[in-house]
Amino acid sequence: LSHDVLLANGAPAESYRDDGNRWLFQNANSGWGLPPQPPCAPVLTGGPLVDVLWRRLLDRAGPRPGFPLTDESDLHLVMSGHRIDAEVREAGRLLFRLPELPDDVHIVSRAASPAELGIAHDPRVLGVAVRRIEIRRQRWRTAIAASSPALRHGFHGYEPDEDIRWTTGDALLPTSHFDVCAGPVEIEITTAGMTSYLDEGALLIA
Repeated sequence: LSHDVLLANGAPAESYRDDGNRWLFQNANSGWGLPPQPPCAPVLTGGPLVDVLWRRLLDRAGPRPGFPLTDESDLHLVMSGHRIDAEVREAGRLLFRLPELPDDVHIVSRAASPAELGIAHDPRVLGVAVRRIEIRRQRWRTAIAASSPALRHGFHGYEPDEDIRWTTGDALLPTSHFDVCAGPVEIEITTAGMTSYLDEGALLIA
């Protein structure tokens, strides 16, 4: 048994190649013991070349029809179950004022998978890209960089090339790591980008 390059609707494509996945098929065959076959071309599942090809395909196809999108992330905090909106929003900087700093503070926003919406290759569920978080009370202040390992729950991995860390749409702010005296505090979040999100409100209206 062998495989070859075929033309499928004018596009070159390989026929089925046994790479050790015969167990996925339920039909009988006599090739269970055959070794995996080498591909006709290198198999790439990620990297710059794959991203370029995905971008080309997505630009041709466009966003998925029937999915109203919005660029508004609706970024806010949730403290002990209560929503807190930013008092200042400018150039990727959001300033929140809290009466105190409890252990339970969440960074909440819309979230979406760019791959599912047909706008990018990224399959992750993305909220907002965070670059820096600063907590202040009077003269006391501390900063949490995107590279900080304290950003774990509800955060994706750190991306050093962009110096950012994406949230999943509901990320826990690690306030328990910091010794802050009782009283009002300010939390400043510097974002480095958003994505496009499904506009649930437009779906309800439709």
